[in-house]
Amino acid sequence: MNSPIDPLEQIAVRIFTQRGIDFSQARRGLGWTNATWIAGGLALRLAKQPGSQRLLREARLAALLPPAVGYPQLVESGETDGLEWVLAREVAGECLGEVWPRLSWPSPARPTCCWAMPSCSSSGSWKIGWPTPKAKARSKPGIRIGG
Repeated sequence: MNSPIDPLEQIAVRIFTQRGIDFSQARRGLGWTNATWIAGGLALRLAKQPGSQRLLREARLAALLPPAVGYPQLVESGETDGLEWVLAREVAGECLGEVWPRLSWPSPARPTCCWAMPSCSSSGSWKIGWPTPKAKARSKPGIRIGG
């Protein structure tokens, strides 16, 4: 007997199918805040809860970022059944949760500003950065983009 399909997965099936991508080839990506699937060279991040609008705000901000930032190319964003989603090109990388313990911070002190950006890979990748010693210190942390 088949188990019932998760409502989030039902939305993911619709989004990929509408783009001609066979969902049976999709694999789950890592992520705590959003449900993520990767298939056909695309990564779908889908909000697990309605109402935050974080992914849609991120998509608007991402459209303003220069290519040098390295943010994954957005294909589309939207809302389905009250849950927002972002579809981006898949890029290679490593999961922030796995990379963080291996990072060697600049000496002599930890960074005053750190940010993470999703790179939408099958492993839930993120890019890490901090100001160089010549960078002006901020009173508030840098912008954190991603879920």
